[in-house]
Amino acid sequence: MKNRKLQVMTADFEEALTLHKAGHLAAAQALYEQVLASNSADVDLLNLLGILAQQMGRLEASLSYFDRSLTIDSKTPAVHVNRGQTLQKLGRNAQALASYEQALQLDNEDGATYFHQGVAHHFLKNYEQALKSYNKAIALGFENSALYNNCGLIFKAIKLYNDALRCFERAIGLEPEFVDAHLNLGHLFNDQNRLEQANDCFNTALAIDHDLPYVKGIIFHNKMRMCDWSFFERDAQQILDAVDKGERASPPFPLMAFTDSLPHLRKAAEIWGRDKINLQETLPPIALNPEHIKIRMGYFSSDFHDHATSYLMIEEFENTDKSLFEIFAFSFGPQKYDAMRDRLVKAFDHFLDVSELTDLEIALLARNHEIDMAIDLKGFTQGCRPGIFALRAAPIQINYLGYPGTMACDYMDYLIADEVVIPKESQHHYSEQILYMPGCYQLSQKRRKVAGKVPTRSEVGLPETGFVYCCFNNSYKITPSMFECWMQILQGAPGSVLWLLEDNAIASGNLRLEAQARGIAPERVVFAPRVTNEEHLARHQLADLFLDTFPYSAHTTASDALFMGLPMVAMTGESFASRVAFSLHDVSGRPTFSRAEYIVHTYKLRLQISQNKKYDHA
Repeated sequence: MKNRKLQVMTADFEEALTLHKAGHLAAAQALYEQVLASNSADVDLLNLLGILAQQMGRLEASLSYFDRSLTIDSKTPAVHVNRGQTLQKLGRNAQALASYEQALQLDNEDGATYFHQGVAHHFLKNYEQALKSYNKAIALGFENSALYNNCGLIFKAIKLYNDALRCFERAIGLEPEFVDAHLNLGHLFNDQNRLEQANDCFNTALAIDHDLPYVKGIIFHNKMRMCDWSFFERDAQQILDAVDKGERASPPFPLMAFTDSLPHLRKAAEIWGRDKINLQETLPPIALNPEHIKIRMGYFSSDFHDHATSYLMIEEFENTDKSLFEIFAFSFGPQKYDAMRDRLVKAFDHFLDVSELTDLEIALLARNHEIDMAIDLKGFTQGCRPGIFALRAAPIQINYLGYPGTMACDYMDYLIADEVVIPKESQHHYSEQILYMPGCYQLSQKRRKVAGKVPTRSEVGLPETGFVYCCFNNSYKITPSMFECWMQILQGAPGSVLWLLEDNAIASGNLRLEAQARGIAPERVVFAPRVTNEEHLARHQLADLFLDTFPYSAHTTASDALFMGLPMVAMTGESFASRVAFSLHDVSGRPTFSRAEYIVHTYKLRLQISQNKKYDHA
């Protein structure tokens, strides 16, 4: 490097530089400091010390060295760039942008600086500006796999999937063993429901790095979504064993579909929460707000549109006593403008679209509005933003509805439940204090719009005669043992069919193959495509009995079935997720059964319905 102030390259400096390049950072630092003692105004030496401190994770010290260097001479672009990178590592991206801007004023032909500027904009969700910076870097000849990977992430976030695909593939072309690009391409395919291609990408990433966190659980969940049960028992047990050891085997949500073990579910949530919430910036401790005329309730979700959560919650929002409560929606999901979104906007006193804000900005916004209670409707499900709550958006924070289990973190104070989904003897498996609701914890609409026309059996692919068992749960909730039970039921009921939700074509094909392997004609498994909520409710009238899944039971789908008067047979387990249908049955007065009773009662119920031609829903 050019060394303006050190006219004589001392032996100590040369040795320090050699140690630095070899990665012996502590020894290099000691020698640099010795040289600095007699050359305190050397800007290049200060810059080297700043770089070294950054590499050692001593970020505040790094910043101090760069600031000292710039105080002496502010005309070196590289020092501004290095200072910006340290600020980014500290999470101060807005300040980093100012450093990059100063560097570009001194040298606007450096592609690497535009790349770093793009990264800072990216973190701040300034996607348009980030892409401009990345494109400028490319125009100046700066291209690397990280740049294209970042562009892919932006295009994925704004749902320009073809552009995202092109960028991820370009990143992999430049660096075939770039693990992040393979993972991000897999997540892109997941978003498009291209599950086999997604798992190909994840398996490629695992082949490069066998210790990748959480990927095995994601692959297994995708296999469950496709009803690909090859090595099901082995893979499930391996994930549970890894969780037992404290390993990052799977996100916590997928476990709910194959185990009701409360210790495993809590441990997985603890691992995930501890690993994922690594705050670069913090906010001061939060105190109770000044007493307001009305209690200010903040609801946080990415699902404020035509989504199951909104269907369950809309009447609660509409019927809130506005003389006592002032309600705020913090919407960080996609900007979907549908009839449900219109109802939601009207129901809230304040509907805030925060989809382009960072976790820190959303938490600050909630604090500025003096939200008294923040209710997280996502938990650890897709589209969640737990970082908002880790920063403390409100003095009281509550986990509700979206995630049926403990988040196992110290920033979530309460979990809303009932004594069925969380019996009092199970409370110790939950980190939150339990707020028990009378009756069922799950809110639901009392008034629902049902399509006026009920389709005929032939219109939905059902035979004109025969008993119709149905299950409209997502395909990942179907386990091999549950499907085996269903096939035994069909064997005992000639002419009957099983009517399932068509989640994806691969799952449908696999389930028909599984039926055939168990001696059931594939055509006796019929699939219902996704339709509007009104049409979906109406077609329940064609079914005779809802067969629930286990261990992840029906939640919204149970509400739908019971609302339409469709009887349901459900099993109960230990976990919250396995007891929701039980809770809904308990409130409705309809029967719920233990695992052992499940198949026996289904036979009896089928006989009762076939003999009496109707079922008493009361």
